[in-house]
Amino acid sequence: MHPNAAFRPDLAPADERALLEALIDEIGFATIFAATPDGPRVAHVPLLQTGDGAVQFHLARGNALARHLDGMTALALVNGPDGYISPRWYDDAAQVPTWNYVAVELEGRVRRMDADGLLGHLEVLTTRQEARADDYADALDKLKGARVLLVEDNDMNQELAMELLSQAGMTVVVANNGQEAVDILTKGGQQFDGVLMDCQMPVMDGYTATREIRKLAQFKDLPIIAMTANAMAGDKEKVIEAGMWDHISKPLNVQAMFNTMAKWIKPVARPAAPVLSADVPAPVNATSPLAGLKKNVAEKAIQKSDEGQFDSLNKAPKVQSTAADPFAALVGIDVKAGLATTMDNPKLYTRLLNKFKDTQSRFAELFEQALADADSSAPARMAHTLKGTAGNIGAKGVQAAAAELEHACLTGEPVDRQQALLQNVLRVLAPVVQGLRAFAGEVSLPVPVSVGTADSPVASITPAQTTGPASADLDRLAALLQDSDAEAMDLLDAVMEQANDAALRDGLRRVARAVENFDFDAALLALQQARG
Repeated sequence: MHPNAAFRPDLAPADERALLEALIDEIGFATIFAATPDGPRVAHVPLLQTGDGAVQFHLARGNALARHLDGMTALALVNGPDGYISPRWYDDAAQVPTWNYVAVELEGRVRRMDADGLLGHLEVLTTRQEARADDYADALDKLKGARVLLVEDNDMNQELAMELLSQAGMTVVVANNGQEAVDILTKGGQQFDGVLMDCQMPVMDGYTATREIRKLAQFKDLPIIAMTANAMAGDKEKVIEAGMWDHISKPLNVQAMFNTMAKWIKPVARPAAPVLSADVPAPVNATSPLAGLKKNVAEKAIQKSDEGQFDSLNKAPKVQSTAADPFAALVGIDVKAGLATTMDNPKLYTRLLNKFKDTQSRFAELFEQALADADSSAPARMAHTLKGTAGNIGAKGVQAAAAELEHACLTGEPVDRQQALLQNVLRVLAPVVQGLRAFAGEVSLPVPVSVGTADSPVASITPAQTTGPASADLDRLAALLQDSDAEAMDLLDAVMEQANDAALRDGLRRVARAVENFDFDAALLALQQARG
C-alpha cells in the first residue's frame, strides 16, 4: 500500500488489498502524478476502484495530463478532496502531519477507457454522490432535538459550532474548558445526548476532562467526540485512549461532522428545540435546499475536483468586479472554503472574519506573552488556535504556517527555529489582516480585480498591472495559479510564445520554474513581479 512499512499496517496481502479498496471507496479522491514530455504534471480527480485491482479516474481533454497518460506509468495518491502531504518527506513517522490526507500510494500503467467504460464511470460517480447526499440528510434528521454540550475555549469556534448545531435543530450548552464541562455534567442537573470536546484548552484540557467524566458510572455510555485541529500522528489514538469515541477535525467539514455525530448521538424524546433567531437559516430538512444536493450530482462530483475535472470549460475562473463580490477586499483567503464551513451563511462568515481580525491581528504580541507564560504548553496552544481559526475562514496559508509553528513548539525544536517559523506566520498573516481591515472598512486599499480564491498571501492584481497584448491570458494564468490548477502549465507555454517584452519573458521563465516544482504560490508571485 505504501513503500515505507512505517506508514502501513502489518497485514496479509489479501487483507491489505481489502483495506486499500475500502479506503478508496471511503475517500474517493486522488492526486495523479506523471512525468510527461512537457515536464511533471498533476491532476486531482475523483477515484473509483473496480474490484479487480484497477482504479478509474477521468480527465478533461484540456487537462495537461490528458494527452500523455495513455500507456504511461503514473502515481496515484489517495488523499481525499482537500490535499496531500507526502510521508516520504519525513524521516520520522511520528512527525508526519495527518490533516486532510491518507498515505496511500498506487503506481501503475494507465490505459484509456472506452466509451462504455466512461459512461459507467460517470454513472457510478453520480450514484455515489446521491448516496452521500442521502446519508447527510439522514444524519441531520437523526440529530434533530439532541442536547449537546460543546466544550470549547475559543469564542470564534464557539460561535461557529453553536450556529451550525442550532441550525440543525439541536440545543447547545457551552463550557469554556474541561473543568466547566465536568462541573456542568456533575453539578448542573442537565442531561445531554452527547459532548463535543476540544482537546487543547487552558485550566483543564479535553483529555483530562474526558478521563474525569468516564470515572463516573452514569457517564460510561455518554458519547464524547473530540473536536480538534491537532495534526500529529497518534492524536486519534490519544483521543480513544482518553475515553472519547470518535474525532471531528478542524477546520470543520460540515457534512463529515454531522455524519460522525449521528453515528454516536441518539437524542431522547424531549420538548422541541427553541425557535431560531431570524438571521439563522432554517434547519435542513426534506423540503429545504438540501434537496438540491441530489440535483446535478454528477456536476457536483466534477466540481469537487481541483484539477483534472471532467469539464474544463466549467472550471475556467471568472474575473468578477468588486461590486459583485462582497468579499473582494479579502487577501489570502479562500472564500469558497470559508463559506462552506458556515454552510454558506454569509452573515455568520462575516462575523467570523471580523472576529478573526480582532483576535489574531495581535498574534505576535500574544505569542510572545505565551512564551513567557509559566505554562510551557501555552505557545503551542496559541499556534493551535491560530491554525484552527485560520482554517475556519479559509486562510489556508496562515493555517499551514501556524501548523508548522505548533509542531515546532510541541516537539521542542530549537528557539531559533521556532522564531523563524513565527516570522513566517507573521509574514503570511499580515496581508490577511490588512485585507480583513479593508473588508471591515477600517482602511482603504486600491480597488482590485478579483481573480477567484487563493491559498497564497497575494489574492488580487490591480488594473494597472494588466498591460500588453496578452493581458487577458495573463489574468487567466494568475487565476489558475491561485487555484493551483495544473492547466496553468499549458497556458503558460502559450503566454511565453506571445510575450514580446524581454523582461516579461524572463519573468515568465521564473514562473515556469516554480510551476515545474508545483510551487504555485511562488509562481503567482513571480508572475506579478514580471508584470511590474
